[in-house]
Amino acid sequence: GRKVAAQKVRASIARSLYGHNVAHAVARGVLPPPEEYRQATVLFLDVVDFARSCMELSASQAAEWMTRIHRMIDVRLQRHAVRKIETRGDCYIVMSGCNAMEGDTSSSQVTRMLALAEDVARALFEGEGTKVRFGVATGPVTVSYIATHRFAPTMIACGDTVNTAARMEQSGRPGL
Repeated sequence: GRKVAAQKVRASIARSLYGHNVAHAVARGVLPPPEEYRQATVLFLDVVDFARSCMELSASQAAEWMTRIHRMIDVRLQRHAVRKIETRGDCYIVMSGCNAMEGDTSSSQVTRMLALAEDVARALFEGEGTKVRFGVATGPVTVSYIATHRFAPTMIACGDTVNTAARMEQSGRPGL
């Protein structure tokens, strides 16, 4: 009864957070082993002037604004078959070429990532008047899972490719 229903909910949440490759381990409460990719594409996406914008809004307005932005981005991640690794406030770290979801193939990873960047930039500017800045890099990436006391482990990506994408985002100009 309830135990089976709870397991199904946990499995569904695990698939949506981690992709199908590791969902079974997470749903069972097992910490997945690190994943190593010889060739993956990482994109850092940052909301421009986030701190300034939040200071100009009430707390509830800022929360509503960021909720709309996160929903817009999450829809586009699914559309372009791109895996969300983590969010840090207003910064998304996403990856393609890891076959974590339907349609995520290494042969189209760069094309899909650039299409995602264009799609997100256009949607956020047209819908919210919000500009974003991107950094993209392709190369080896390690995805690790860190045990926490929360419902599920924290997923992180590391390696030179991740660092390069982060530096490109930090030094880039807003927009496309």
